[in-house]
Amino acid sequence: MRVGARPRSAVEDGVPLAEEPGGVHGEGPPHAEEEADDEADEEGANPLEQADAAEAGTLYLAEISELDDRLQEVVLDLLAEHPDERDESSSPRGRDVRIIASSSFDLDAAVKQGRLRSDLHQRLGTLTILVPPLRSRLHDLPELIAACAQKHSRRCNRLAPAFSAGSVAALACCPWPGNVRELDSLIERLVVVSDRPVIE
Repeated sequence: MRVGARPRSAVEDGVPLAEEPGGVHGEGPPHAEEEADDEADEEGANPLEQADAAEAGTLYLAEISELDDRLQEVVLDLLAEHPDERDESSSPRGRDVRIIASSSFDLDAAVKQGRLRSDLHQRLGTLTILVPPLRSRLHDLPELIAACAQKHSRRCNRLAPAFSAGSVAALACCPWPGNVRELDSLIERLVVVSDRPVIE
C-alpha cells in the first residue's frame, strides 16, 4: 500500500497526481518526487501521518483494500462529514483533506470477503472511475508507449526512441497481465539497452 500527499495548489496548477499506477507525485525541489515515492513505499505507511501534509490538499491511497482494519478505521474517520462522527482519540480533527483511493481489486468482492469495511466502501464511493485493463484499450497503446519512452529517456538523459508501426502492432498482441506497469517496465528496458533511434 502506498500513501502520499500534496498541497491543493498542485491540483489547481494542473500537476498530475501520478505518472503511473501507485505513484505519488507533486510539487517540490529536484528529486522530491523520488523521495516521496521512497517514503510512500515504507512498510506500514499511515494515512494519519500523511494527513498534515495533505491539509487543504489531496491524500492518495493506492490499493485501499490492502489496508488493515486499524488503518481502514483511520481513513473512515478522515472521511467523517461531521466533527461529532469522528473518533476523539485518533481523529485528525479540523483537517480539510480530499481523499482519492485506488484498487486493482474488485471492491465489492473485497467487502464480501471481509477485506474492506462496507461503510468505508460506501464513503469512498462518492465518485467511482473504472479504468479498464490495458488489453481492453489497445487504442491507447501508441500514446502510452510514447509517454513511457519520454519519461525514461529524460531520466537517462538521452533522446527518446520512436517505435515503428510494426513494433506497436507486436506490443498490441501481448495480453499485458501487468497492465500499464508491465508496459512501462518494458519500455524502460528498451530505452536503457537500445541505441537505435527507432525500435523496430
